Amino acid sequence: MQSSNIEILLADVPKTVIDHNIQDASLLSFSDQFISVLPTMKIDDLISESQAYTDEIKRVMLKIIQQFQQTAKRNAFIDNAIDEINQLCDYLIFKKDTEKSDMSVGFLKKMFADRIANVENNSDTQFMGNVALVLAYYFYNRNRANWHLVQRDEQCIQQINATFHGEDAEIDQIVGDLRLITAKTMNLHLDDVDELFIHLYLRSVKKETNSQNIRCIILSHGYSTASSIASVINNLFNEHVMDAIDMPLDIDVAEIGEKVSSYVKNRQINRGLILMVDMGSLEGIQKFISSEIDFPIAIVNNVSTQSALLVADDIRHHKDIEQIMRNVRQAMVPKTQIIYPKEIKRNLIVTCCFTGIGTANSVKKLLLDSMPAEVDCQIQAYEVDRLKAEEQIAIFNKLYNVVAVVGTIDPGLPDAPYISLESIISGSEMEKLDKALQVCMTTEQLQQFKEQLIHSFSLERVINSITILDAHLVMDNIDRAINKFNQLSGHQLGNITKMSLYVHVSCLIERLIRNEPITSYDLEQLSDTEDQRLFKWIKESFSVIEKIYSVEIPASEYGYIFDIIQADA
Repeated sequence: MQSSNIEILLADVPKTVIDHNIQDASLLSFSDQFISVLPTMKIDDLISESQAYTDEIKRVMLKIIQQFQQTAKRNAFIDNAIDEINQLCDYLIFKKDTEKSDMSVGFLKKMFADRIANVENNSDTQFMGNVALVLAYYFYNRNRANWHLVQRDEQCIQQINATFHGEDAEIDQIVGDLRLITAKTMNLHLDDVDELFIHLYLRSVKKETNSQNIRCIILSHGYSTASSIASVINNLFNEHVMDAIDMPLDIDVAEIGEKVSSYVKNRQINRGLILMVDMGSLEGIQKFISSEIDFPIAIVNNVSTQSALLVADDIRHHKDIEQIMRNVRQAMVPKTQIIYPKEIKRNLIVTCCFTGIGTANSVKKLLLDSMPAEVDCQIQAYEVDRLKAEEQIAIFNKLYNVVAVVGTIDPGLPDAPYISLESIISGSEMEKLDKALQVCMTTEQLQQFKEQLIHSFSLERVINSITILDAHLVMDNIDRAINKFNQLSGHQLGNITKMSLYVHVSCLIERLIRNEPITSYDLEQLSDTEDQRLFKWIKESFSVIEKIYSVEIPASEYGYIFDIIQADA
Protein backbone atom coordinates (compact mmCIF):
# COMPACT_ATOMS: atom_id res chain seq x y z
CA MET A 1 0.00 0.00 0.00
CA GLN A 2 1.41 3.36 -1.07
CA SER A 3 2.14 5.84 1.75
CA SER A 4 0.05 8.98 1.80
CA ASN A 5 2.92 10.98 3.38
CA ILE A 6 4.76 13.59 1.41
CA GLU A 7 8.42 13.95 2.35
CA ILE A 8 9.89 17.44 1.96
CA LEU A 9 13.28 19.10 2.52
CA LEU A 10 14.10 22.28 4.40
CA ALA A 11 14.24 24.08 1.07
CA ASP A 12 10.49 23.53 0.73
CA VAL A 13 9.66 24.94 4.15
CA PRO A 14 8.41 28.57 4.11
CA LYS A 15 11.14 31.10 4.73
CA THR A 16 9.27 32.56 7.72
CA VAL A 17 9.30 29.18 9.45
CA ILE A 18 13.05 28.72 8.90
CA ASP A 19 13.84 32.27 10.05
CA HIS A 20 11.76 31.77 13.18
CA ASN A 21 13.59 28.55 14.07
CA ILE A 22 17.06 29.46 12.85
CA GLN A 23 18.60 29.05 16.31
CA ASP A 24 17.27 25.50 16.66
CA ALA A 25 20.33 23.24 16.53
CA SER A 26 18.21 20.26 15.48
CA LEU A 27 17.71 21.86 12.08
CA LEU A 28 21.37 21.19 11.37
CA SER A 29 21.07 17.47 12.07
CA PHE A 30 20.53 15.53 8.86
CA SER A 31 19.26 12.12 7.82
CA ASP A 32 18.37 10.59 4.46
CA GLN A 33 15.53 12.55 2.96
CA PHE A 34 13.63 12.52 -0.30
CA ILE A 35 11.44 14.96 -2.17
CA SER A 36 7.97 13.94 -3.30
CA VAL A 37 6.44 16.05 -6.04
CA LEU A 38 2.66 16.06 -6.48
CA PRO A 39 1.29 15.11 -9.93
CA THR A 40 -0.66 18.35 -10.00
CA MET A 41 2.46 20.50 -9.72
CA LYS A 42 3.56 22.50 -12.75
CA ILE A 43 7.12 22.92 -13.94
CA ASP A 44 6.80 26.67 -13.32
CA ASP A 45 6.48 25.90 -9.63
CA LEU A 46 10.01 24.48 -9.64
CA ILE A 47 11.70 27.10 -11.77
CA SER A 48 12.67 30.56 -10.53
CA GLU A 49 10.92 33.50 -12.08
CA SER A 50 14.22 35.21 -12.88
CA GLN A 51 17.48 33.68 -14.06
CA ALA A 52 19.52 36.89 -14.08
CA TYR A 53 21.68 35.95 -11.12
CA THR A 54 22.18 32.30 -12.01
CA ASP A 55 23.01 33.30 -15.58
CA GLU A 56 25.79 35.47 -14.17
CA ILE A 57 27.29 32.37 -12.52
CA LYS A 58 27.19 30.56 -15.87
CA ARG A 59 28.81 33.51 -17.64
CA VAL A 60 31.70 33.59 -15.16
CA MET A 61 32.25 29.83 -15.41
CA LEU A 62 32.42 29.97 -19.19
CA LYS A 63 34.96 32.79 -18.96
CA ILE A 64 37.10 30.76 -16.54
CA ILE A 65 36.99 27.81 -18.96
CA GLN A 66 38.15 30.12 -21.73
CA GLN A 67 41.01 31.44 -19.56
CA PHE A 68 42.08 27.90 -18.71
CA GLN A 69 42.26 27.02 -22.38
CA GLN A 70 44.16 30.17 -23.35
CA THR A 71 46.55 30.58 -20.37
CA ALA A 72 49.70 28.50 -20.38
CA LYS A 73 50.92 29.24 -16.84
CA ARG A 74 48.80 27.71 -14.07
CA ASN A 75 49.52 30.45 -11.51
CA ALA A 76 48.44 33.14 -13.95
CA PHE A 77 45.27 31.23 -14.72
CA ILE A 78 44.45 30.84 -11.00
CA ASP A 79 44.99 34.58 -10.37
CA ASN A 80 42.72 35.51 -13.29
CA ALA A 81 40.08 32.97 -12.25
CA ILE A 82 40.09 34.25 -8.66
CA ASP A 83 39.52 37.80 -9.93
CA GLU A 84 36.46 36.58 -11.83
CA ILE A 85 35.16 34.75 -8.77
CA ASN A 86 35.60 37.80 -6.53
CA GLN A 87 33.65 39.96 -9.00
CA LEU A 88 30.93 37.32 -9.06
CA CYS A 89 30.75 37.36 -5.25
CA ASP A 90 30.33 41.14 -5.22
CA TYR A 91 27.58 40.84 -7.83
CA LEU A 92 25.66 38.17 -5.92
CA ILE A 93 25.80 40.04 -2.60
CA PHE A 94 25.36 43.67 -3.59
CA LYS A 95 22.77 43.02 -6.29
CA LYS A 96 20.94 40.43 -4.29
CA ASP A 97 17.25 39.61 -4.71
CA THR A 98 16.01 37.29 -1.97
CA GLU A 99 12.38 38.24 -1.96
CA LYS A 100 11.16 35.67 -4.49
CA SER A 101 12.29 32.48 -2.85
CA ASP A 102 11.35 30.50 0.21
CA MET A 103 14.99 29.60 0.82
CA SER A 104 16.40 31.63 3.75
CA VAL A 105 19.83 33.20 3.13
CA GLY A 106 20.13 33.68 6.89
CA PHE A 107 19.62 29.97 7.47
CA LEU A 108 22.20 29.04 4.82
CA LYS A 109 24.71 31.48 6.31
CA LYS A 110 24.38 29.95 9.77
CA MET A 111 24.69 26.45 8.37
CA PHE A 112 27.82 27.27 6.36
CA ALA A 113 29.33 29.29 9.22
CA ASP A 114 29.27 26.20 11.46
CA ARG A 115 31.22 24.21 8.86
CA ILE A 116 33.77 26.95 8.25
CA ALA A 117 34.26 27.46 11.99
CA ASN A 118 34.78 23.72 12.42
CA VAL A 119 37.67 23.78 9.93
CA GLU A 120 39.19 26.93 11.43
CA ASN A 121 38.94 25.65 14.99
CA ASN A 122 40.67 22.39 14.13
CA SER A 123 43.51 23.80 12.08
CA ASP A 124 45.78 26.81 11.88
CA THR A 125 43.95 28.05 8.82
CA GLN A 126 41.87 31.21 8.74
CA PHE A 127 39.63 32.72 6.08
CA MET A 128 39.24 36.45 5.55
CA GLY A 129 35.86 38.13 5.34
CA ASN A 130 32.42 36.66 5.81
CA VAL A 131 32.89 33.38 3.94
CA ALA A 132 29.58 31.94 5.12
CA LEU A 133 27.64 34.91 3.73
CA VAL A 134 29.24 34.55 0.28
CA LEU A 135 28.55 30.81 0.19
CA ALA A 136 24.97 31.42 1.30
CA TYR A 137 24.28 33.80 -1.58
CA TYR A 138 26.01 31.55 -4.08
CA PHE A 139 24.02 28.45 -3.17
CA TYR A 140 20.84 30.46 -2.81
CA ASN A 141 21.19 31.43 -6.47
CA ARG A 142 22.37 27.96 -7.54
CA ASN A 143 19.21 26.56 -5.99
CA ARG A 144 17.24 28.67 -8.53
CA ALA A 145 19.33 27.66 -11.57
CA ASN A 146 17.93 25.67 -14.50
CA TRP A 147 20.92 25.72 -16.84
CA HIS A 148 23.64 23.15 -17.59
CA LEU A 149 26.97 23.26 -19.35
CA VAL A 150 27.60 21.32 -22.51
CA GLN A 151 29.66 18.17 -22.14
CA ARG A 152 32.97 19.61 -23.36
CA ASP A 153 32.72 22.50 -20.85
CA GLU A 154 31.88 20.09 -18.01
CA GLN A 155 34.92 18.01 -18.93
CA CYS A 156 37.10 21.12 -18.88
CA ILE A 157 35.88 22.05 -15.38
CA GLN A 158 36.50 18.48 -14.21
CA GLN A 159 40.05 18.83 -15.52
CA ILE A 160 40.53 22.09 -13.59
CA ASN A 161 39.17 20.55 -10.39
CA ALA A 162 41.50 17.60 -10.73
CA THR A 163 44.47 19.95 -10.47
CA PHE A 164 43.21 21.17 -7.10
CA HIS A 165 42.58 17.77 -5.49
CA GLY A 166 45.03 17.02 -2.69
CA GLU A 167 46.63 20.48 -2.71
CA ASP A 168 44.75 21.82 0.29
CA ALA A 169 43.30 19.42 2.87
CA GLU A 170 41.19 22.10 4.60
CA ILE A 171 39.48 23.21 1.38
CA ASP A 172 38.95 19.57 0.37
CA GLN A 173 37.26 18.99 3.74
CA ILE A 174 34.96 21.99 3.24
CA VAL A 175 34.03 20.78 -0.25
CA GLY A 176 33.09 17.40 1.23
CA ASP A 177 31.04 19.00 4.01
CA LEU A 178 29.18 21.27 1.61
CA ARG A 179 28.46 18.35 -0.71
CA LEU A 180 26.61 16.66 2.16
CA ILE A 181 24.84 19.81 3.37
CA THR A 182 23.49 20.94 0.01
CA ALA A 183 22.21 17.49 -0.83
CA LYS A 184 20.46 16.97 2.51
CA THR A 185 18.91 20.41 2.90
CA MET A 186 18.40 21.77 -0.59
CA ASN A 187 18.21 18.66 -2.80
CA LEU A 188 21.04 20.32 -4.69
CA HIS A 189 23.84 17.91 -5.47
CA LEU A 190 27.22 19.63 -5.58
CA ASP A 191 28.46 19.46 -9.16
CA ASP A 192 31.76 20.34 -10.80
CA VAL A 193 30.77 24.02 -11.22
CA ASP A 194 30.09 24.34 -7.50
CA GLU A 195 33.30 22.57 -6.58
CA LEU A 196 35.33 24.91 -8.80
CA PHE A 197 33.66 27.97 -7.27
CA ILE A 198 34.44 26.77 -3.73
CA HIS A 199 38.07 25.95 -4.54
CA LEU A 200 38.75 29.30 -6.20
CA TYR A 201 36.84 31.43 -3.68
CA LEU A 202 38.40 29.80 -0.60
CA ARG A 203 41.85 30.08 -2.17
CA SER A 204 41.25 33.83 -2.51
CA VAL A 205 40.29 34.35 1.15
CA LYS A 206 42.55 31.80 2.84
CA LYS A 207 45.67 33.17 4.47
CA GLU A 208 48.30 31.16 6.30
CA THR A 209 49.30 32.73 9.61
CA ASN A 210 52.73 32.92 11.16
CA SER A 211 52.63 31.20 14.54
CA GLN A 212 55.77 33.01 15.60
CA ASN A 213 53.98 36.35 15.56
CA ILE A 214 51.61 37.82 18.10
CA ARG A 215 47.97 36.93 17.42
CA CYS A 216 45.22 39.54 17.41
CA ILE A 217 41.44 39.11 17.57
CA ILE A 218 38.91 41.89 16.89
CA LEU A 219 35.76 41.38 18.97
CA SER A 220 32.90 43.66 18.04
CA HIS A 221 29.13 43.71 18.48
CA GLY A 222 27.12 43.52 15.30
CA TYR A 223 26.33 41.34 12.32
CA SER A 224 29.78 41.47 10.73
CA THR A 225 31.51 44.53 12.22
CA ALA A 226 34.59 42.69 13.48
CA SER A 227 34.85 40.63 10.29
CA SER A 228 34.66 43.76 8.16
CA ILE A 229 37.47 45.54 10.04
CA ALA A 230 39.67 42.44 9.97
CA SER A 231 39.00 41.94 6.27
CA VAL A 232 39.99 45.53 5.46
CA ILE A 233 43.24 45.23 7.43
CA ASN A 234 44.19 41.85 5.98
CA ASN A 235 43.46 43.01 2.44
CA LEU A 236 45.50 46.18 2.93
CA PHE A 237 48.54 44.15 3.94
CA ASN A 238 47.73 41.26 1.59
CA GLU A 239 48.46 39.07 4.59
CA HIS A 240 46.38 37.43 7.30
CA VAL A 241 47.17 39.37 10.48
CA MET A 242 43.80 39.95 12.15
CA ASP A 243 41.16 37.45 13.24
CA ALA A 244 37.58 38.42 14.10
CA ILE A 245 34.71 37.37 16.33
CA ASP A 246 31.33 38.99 15.66
CA MET A 247 29.29 39.18 18.87
CA PRO A 248 25.60 39.71 19.66
CA LEU A 249 24.76 42.73 21.81
CA ASP A 250 23.71 40.66 24.83
CA ILE A 251 26.82 38.48 25.06
CA ASP A 252 28.47 38.28 28.49
CA VAL A 253 32.12 38.11 29.51
CA ALA A 254 31.95 34.39 30.25
CA GLU A 255 30.79 33.56 26.72
CA ILE A 256 33.47 35.79 25.21
CA GLY A 257 36.02 33.96 27.37
CA GLU A 258 34.82 30.63 26.00
CA LYS A 259 35.21 31.84 22.42
CA VAL A 260 38.73 33.11 23.13
CA SER A 261 39.61 29.81 24.86
CA SER A 262 38.42 27.87 21.82
CA TYR A 263 40.51 30.13 19.59
CA VAL A 264 43.62 29.66 21.73
CA LYS A 265 43.17 25.90 22.02
CA ASN A 266 43.35 25.31 18.28
CA ARG A 267 46.26 27.60 17.46
CA GLN A 268 49.94 27.91 18.20
CA ILE A 269 50.51 31.16 20.08
CA ASN A 270 53.97 31.92 21.39
CA ARG A 271 54.50 35.63 21.85
CA GLY A 272 51.10 36.85 23.04
CA LEU A 273 47.47 37.56 22.18
CA ILE A 274 45.84 40.97 21.69
CA LEU A 275 42.08 41.38 22.09
CA MET A 276 40.68 44.49 20.42
CA VAL A 277 37.11 45.16 21.57
CA ASP A 278 34.57 47.80 20.56
CA MET A 279 33.16 48.57 24.03
CA GLY A 280 33.47 47.29 27.57
CA SER A 281 36.65 46.57 29.44
CA LEU A 282 36.28 42.74 29.49
CA GLU A 283 37.28 43.03 33.11
CA GLY A 284 37.67 39.58 34.63
CA ILE A 285 37.87 37.77 31.30
CA GLN A 286 40.99 35.96 32.47
CA LYS A 287 38.77 33.84 34.76
CA PHE A 288 37.02 32.41 31.72
CA ILE A 289 40.09 31.75 29.55
CA SER A 290 41.91 28.45 29.77
CA SER A 291 44.39 28.41 32.64
CA GLU A 292 46.92 26.56 30.48
CA ILE A 293 48.02 29.62 28.51
CA ASP A 294 51.71 30.52 28.78
CA PHE A 295 51.69 33.86 26.94
CA PRO A 296 50.52 37.42 27.81
CA ILE A 297 47.09 38.72 26.79
CA ALA A 298 46.61 42.44 26.08
CA ILE A 299 43.24 44.21 25.72
CA VAL A 300 42.59 47.35 23.65
CA ASN A 301 39.23 49.12 24.00
CA ASN A 302 37.34 51.21 21.43
CA VAL A 303 38.62 49.30 18.42
CA SER A 304 38.55 51.12 15.11
CA THR A 305 40.02 50.53 11.67
CA GLN A 306 42.77 53.02 12.54
CA SER A 307 43.77 51.34 15.80
CA ALA A 308 43.58 47.87 14.20
CA LEU A 309 45.82 49.08 11.37
CA LEU A 310 48.38 50.35 13.89
CA VAL A 311 48.42 47.07 15.83
CA ALA A 312 48.58 44.96 12.66
CA ASP A 313 51.54 46.94 11.35
CA ASP A 314 53.41 46.50 14.65
CA ILE A 315 52.69 42.76 14.60
CA ARG A 316 54.05 42.48 11.06
CA HIS A 317 57.22 44.21 12.20
CA HIS A 318 57.61 41.69 15.03
CA LYS A 319 57.38 44.21 17.85
CA ASP A 320 56.80 42.81 21.34
CA ILE A 321 53.42 43.12 23.02
CA GLU A 322 54.55 45.79 25.51
CA GLN A 323 55.82 48.03 22.69
CA ILE A 324 52.58 47.56 20.74
CA MET A 325 50.51 48.65 23.74
CA ARG A 326 52.71 51.71 24.29
CA ASN A 327 52.31 52.69 20.64
CA VAL A 328 48.52 52.33 20.86
CA ARG A 329 48.33 54.50 24.00
CA GLN A 330 50.44 57.22 22.39
CA ALA A 331 48.80 57.23 18.96
CA MET A 332 45.11 56.68 19.72
CA VAL A 333 44.38 59.91 21.59
CA PRO A 334 41.03 61.12 20.21
CA LYS A 335 41.13 64.41 18.32
CA THR A 336 38.02 66.55 18.61
CA GLN A 337 36.82 69.72 16.96
CA ILE A 338 33.65 71.77 16.72
CA ILE A 339 32.64 73.06 13.31
CA TYR A 340 30.58 76.19 13.68
CA PRO A 341 28.06 77.17 11.01
CA LYS A 342 29.12 79.68 8.42
CA GLU A 343 26.40 82.27 8.83
CA ILE A 344 25.88 85.89 9.76
CA LYS A 345 26.32 86.44 13.49
CA ARG A 346 23.06 86.88 15.35
CA ASN A 347 22.45 90.01 17.40
CA LEU A 348 22.30 89.32 21.12
CA ILE A 349 21.50 91.23 24.29
CA VAL A 350 22.96 89.61 27.42
CA THR A 351 21.33 89.99 30.83
CA CYS A 352 23.15 89.15 34.06
CA CYS A 353 23.11 89.75 37.78
CA PHE A 354 25.55 88.82 40.55
CA THR A 355 22.57 87.63 42.58
CA GLY A 356 22.06 84.70 40.22
CA ILE A 357 20.43 83.48 37.02
CA GLY A 358 16.91 84.01 38.41
CA THR A 359 17.23 87.79 38.48
CA ALA A 360 18.93 87.76 35.06
CA ASN A 361 15.93 85.87 33.65
CA SER A 362 13.55 88.42 35.19
CA VAL A 363 15.44 91.27 33.50
CA LYS A 364 15.34 89.30 30.24
CA LYS A 365 11.56 89.04 30.48
CA LEU A 366 11.19 92.78 31.08
CA LEU A 367 13.29 93.50 27.98
CA LEU A 368 11.35 91.00 25.87
CA ASP A 369 8.07 92.58 26.97
CA SER A 370 9.37 95.95 25.77
CA MET A 371 10.93 94.88 22.46
CA PRO A 372 8.93 95.05 19.20
CA ALA A 373 8.16 91.55 17.91
CA GLU A 374 9.77 92.06 14.49
CA VAL A 375 13.22 93.01 15.84
CA ASP A 376 15.94 90.54 14.87
CA CYS A 377 17.70 90.31 18.21
CA GLN A 378 17.90 87.55 20.81
CA ILE A 379 18.00 88.09 24.58
CA GLN A 380 19.69 85.49 26.78
CA ALA A 381 20.32 85.37 30.54
CA TYR A 382 23.67 84.23 31.95
CA GLU A 383 25.38 83.83 35.28
CA VAL A 384 28.23 86.30 35.78
CA ASP A 385 30.90 83.60 36.27
CA ARG A 386 29.93 81.96 32.98
CA LEU A 387 30.28 85.26 31.11
CA LYS A 388 33.85 85.56 32.37
CA ALA A 389 34.85 82.09 31.11
CA GLU A 390 37.11 82.05 28.03
CA GLU A 391 35.06 79.26 26.42
CA GLN A 392 31.86 81.32 26.59
CA ILE A 393 33.59 84.42 25.25
CA ALA A 394 34.87 82.31 22.33
CA ILE A 395 31.32 81.16 21.56
CA PHE A 396 30.10 84.77 21.59
CA ASN A 397 32.88 85.73 19.17
CA LYS A 398 31.98 82.94 16.74
CA LEU A 399 28.17 83.02 16.81
CA TYR A 400 26.92 86.35 18.13
CA ASN A 401 27.19 90.08 17.83
CA VAL A 402 26.69 91.11 21.47
CA VAL A 403 25.08 94.53 21.18
CA ALA A 404 24.73 95.21 24.92
CA VAL A 405 24.92 93.76 28.43
CA VAL A 406 22.08 94.72 30.78
CA GLY A 407 22.13 93.88 34.49
CA THR A 408 23.36 94.76 37.93
CA ILE A 409 27.06 94.05 37.35
CA ASP A 410 29.44 94.56 34.43
CA PRO A 411 31.01 91.19 33.45
CA GLY A 412 33.55 92.94 31.23
CA LEU A 413 32.64 91.35 27.89
CA PRO A 414 34.99 92.69 25.19
CA ASP A 415 33.41 95.26 22.82
CA ALA A 416 30.00 94.92 24.51
CA PRO A 417 28.67 98.10 26.22
CA TYR A 418 27.33 97.58 29.74
CA ILE A 419 24.06 99.29 30.68
CA SER A 420 23.10 99.05 34.34
CA LEU A 421 19.57 98.18 35.39
CA GLU A 422 19.31 101.30 37.54
CA SER A 423 20.35 103.54 34.64
CA ILE A 424 17.48 102.13 32.58
CA ILE A 425 15.11 102.82 35.48
CA SER A 426 16.39 106.40 35.86
CA GLY A 427 16.79 107.02 32.12
CA SER A 428 20.34 108.32 32.65
CA GLU A 429 21.97 106.19 29.91
CA MET A 430 19.38 106.31 27.14
CA GLU A 431 21.88 107.71 24.63
CA LYS A 432 24.21 104.79 25.32
CA LEU A 433 21.29 102.39 24.86
CA ASP A 434 20.27 104.10 21.61
CA LYS A 435 23.75 103.71 20.16
CA ALA A 436 23.99 100.03 21.15
CA LEU A 437 20.64 99.06 19.64
CA GLN A 438 20.98 100.95 16.35
CA VAL A 439 22.54 97.84 14.74
CA CYS A 440 19.33 95.83 15.15
CA MET A 441 16.50 98.40 15.33
CA THR A 442 15.16 101.06 13.04
CA THR A 443 14.53 104.54 14.40
CA GLU A 444 10.82 103.78 14.74
CA GLN A 445 11.47 100.46 16.50
CA LEU A 446 13.95 102.09 18.87
CA GLN A 447 11.46 104.80 19.79
CA GLN A 448 8.75 102.20 20.41
CA PHE A 449 11.19 100.15 22.54
CA LYS A 450 12.13 103.14 24.76
CA GLU A 451 8.49 104.14 25.28
CA GLN A 452 7.68 100.63 26.44
CA LEU A 453 10.76 100.62 28.70
CA ILE A 454 9.37 103.57 30.65
CA HIS A 455 6.36 101.43 31.52
CA SER A 456 8.15 98.07 31.98
CA PHE A 457 11.11 99.42 33.98
CA SER A 458 9.39 101.48 36.62
CA LEU A 459 11.23 100.88 39.89
CA GLU A 460 8.29 99.24 41.59
CA ARG A 461 7.63 96.91 38.65
CA VAL A 462 11.29 95.89 38.39
CA ILE A 463 11.39 94.97 42.07
CA ASN A 464 8.14 93.04 41.77
CA SER A 465 9.61 91.16 38.79
CA ILE A 466 12.88 90.16 40.40
CA THR A 467 11.66 89.34 43.94
CA ILE A 468 8.72 87.77 45.75
CA LEU A 469 8.56 90.72 48.19
CA ASP A 470 6.02 93.53 48.30
CA ALA A 471 7.81 96.25 46.33
CA HIS A 472 6.22 99.23 48.10
CA LEU A 473 6.97 97.90 51.58
CA VAL A 474 10.52 96.79 50.83
CA MET A 475 11.37 100.18 49.27
CA ASP A 476 10.14 101.92 52.45
CA ASN A 477 12.40 99.70 54.57
CA ILE A 478 15.37 100.33 52.31
CA ASP A 479 14.69 104.07 52.54
CA ARG A 480 15.01 103.77 56.33
CA ALA A 481 18.46 102.18 55.94
CA ILE A 482 19.56 104.82 53.39
CA ASN A 483 18.43 107.69 55.62
CA LYS A 484 20.34 106.16 58.55
CA PHE A 485 23.48 105.99 56.41
CA ASN A 486 23.07 109.61 55.26
CA GLN A 487 22.95 110.67 58.91
CA LEU A 488 26.03 108.67 59.93
CA SER A 489 28.16 109.66 56.94
CA GLY A 490 26.94 113.20 56.49
CA HIS A 491 26.67 112.45 52.77
CA GLN A 492 23.49 112.29 50.68
CA LEU A 493 23.45 109.34 48.26
CA GLY A 494 22.56 110.18 44.64
CA ASN A 495 19.44 108.94 42.87
CA ILE A 496 21.33 106.40 40.70
CA THR A 497 22.99 104.91 43.80
CA LYS A 498 19.65 104.76 45.61
CA MET A 499 18.06 102.92 42.68
CA SER A 500 20.96 100.47 42.66
CA LEU A 501 20.42 99.87 46.37
CA TYR A 502 16.66 99.37 45.90
CA VAL A 503 17.29 96.63 43.33
CA HIS A 504 20.26 95.05 45.07
CA VAL A 505 18.92 95.03 48.62
CA SER A 506 15.53 93.72 47.44
CA CYS A 507 17.32 90.71 45.94
CA LEU A 508 19.53 90.46 49.03
CA ILE A 509 16.51 90.17 51.35
CA GLU A 510 14.97 87.44 49.19
CA ARG A 511 18.27 85.51 49.10
CA LEU A 512 18.55 85.60 52.89
CA ILE A 513 14.92 84.50 53.33
CA ARG A 514 15.67 81.58 50.99
CA ASN A 515 18.93 80.95 52.90
CA GLU A 516 20.99 81.45 49.71
CA PRO A 517 23.40 84.31 50.58
CA ILE A 518 26.37 85.35 48.46
CA THR A 519 29.41 84.09 50.37
CA SER A 520 32.26 85.15 48.11
CA TYR A 521 33.75 88.61 48.67
CA ASP A 522 37.33 89.70 49.28
CA LEU A 523 37.09 91.63 52.56
CA GLU A 524 40.88 92.09 52.65
CA GLN A 525 40.53 94.90 50.11
CA LEU A 526 39.00 97.02 52.91
CA SER A 527 42.44 97.79 54.23
CA ASP A 528 42.58 101.52 54.90
CA THR A 529 40.88 103.31 57.79
CA GLU A 530 38.44 105.23 55.58
CA ASP A 531 37.10 102.03 53.96
CA GLN A 532 36.71 100.34 57.32
CA ARG A 533 34.77 103.31 58.72
CA LEU A 534 32.48 103.35 55.67
CA PHE A 535 31.92 99.60 56.06
CA LYS A 536 31.03 100.12 59.75
CA TRP A 537 28.43 102.81 58.87
CA ILE A 538 26.89 100.50 56.26
CA LYS A 539 26.53 97.65 58.76
CA GLU A 540 24.98 99.93 61.33
CA SER A 541 22.60 101.53 58.82
CA PHE A 542 21.36 98.33 57.18
CA SER A 543 21.00 96.43 60.45
CA VAL A 544 17.43 97.70 60.34
CA ILE A 545 16.82 95.25 57.48
CA GLU A 546 18.04 92.41 59.70
CA LYS A 547 15.58 93.34 62.43
CA ILE A 548 12.56 93.83 60.16
CA TYR A 549 13.02 90.55 58.20
CA SER A 550 14.63 88.50 61.02
CA VAL A 551 17.72 87.71 58.93
CA GLU A 552 21.44 88.09 59.43
CA ILE A 553 23.33 89.86 56.67
CA PRO A 554 26.79 88.23 56.26
CA ALA A 555 29.92 90.32 55.79
CA SER A 556 30.16 89.20 52.15
CA GLU A 557 26.73 90.69 51.37
CA TYR A 558 27.68 93.91 53.15
CA GLY A 559 30.74 93.97 50.89
CA TYR A 560 28.59 94.33 47.75
CA ILE A 561 26.55 97.12 49.38
CA PHE A 562 29.92 98.78 50.17
CA ASP A 563 30.87 98.61 46.44
CA ILE A 564 27.61 100.32 45.39
CA ILE A 565 27.89 103.11 47.97
CA GLN A 566 31.62 103.65 47.46
CA ALA A 567 30.99 104.21 43.73
CA ASP A 568 28.81 107.18 44.73
CA ALA A 569 31.73 108.96 46.42
